Amino acid sequence: MAVALATLATLLQLDEEAHRPGDAFSPWSKADGWRANLDGGHLLVFDENGRRHTVTARRLSEGFEFEFAGRRRQVKSYRREGYRLTVQVDDATVAGSAVRLGKRIEVFLPGEHHALQLHDPLLQELEAEARPGELAAPMPGKIIAVLVEPGDRVERDAPLLILEAMKMEHTIRAPARGRIARILCRVGEQVVEGAELIDFEVES
Repeated sequence: MAVALATLATLLQLDEEAHRPGDAFSPWSKADGWRANLDGGHLLVFDENGRRHTVTARRLSEGFEFEFAGRRRQVKSYRREGYRLTVQVDDATVAGSAVRLGKRIEVFLPGEHHALQLHDPLLQELEAEARPGELAAPMPGKIIAVLVEPGDRVERDAPLLILEAMKMEHTIRAPARGRIARILCRVGEQVVEGAELIDFEVES
């Protein structure tokens, strides 16, 4: 339940963060379609000691719906007292504390401590987490477009393909100037997180 508490703690700061567009730590400072009073979804990605948690958060008429780890969970009610959160998730009541320090969220549950790092999946560091020669899927999804061909030379940040995940589209971009050696996926293919998508040759 640490992920649910971290997500809720982040969402509860949405309104005040929206009033501080210059906040370097704010995932809400960009005009990405999320509004506090609408039902649109927002994608959050947390990293916990190398393990990634991808959450789609939707505001409902009452509470929220969080989709992660292959399940949908409804936050039916919550109470916040400082850092303390008491949350009803589905039919369970969870009590703990969530402390946000910039992009880091410390979650304390009975007998547990979780340190999660909040990422923005729209940034390139998550769109193309690539070592030289490798472009991997940042999360499970479906390839909906391949924008390059083997042999193409591209500049840094050039769009290479589009991955649909959690009902959102994510553009995989070139991590550096280089050449497309091989394309290891095809349009319509479902890929798992970490699957190599493109054999990429970095050029100096």
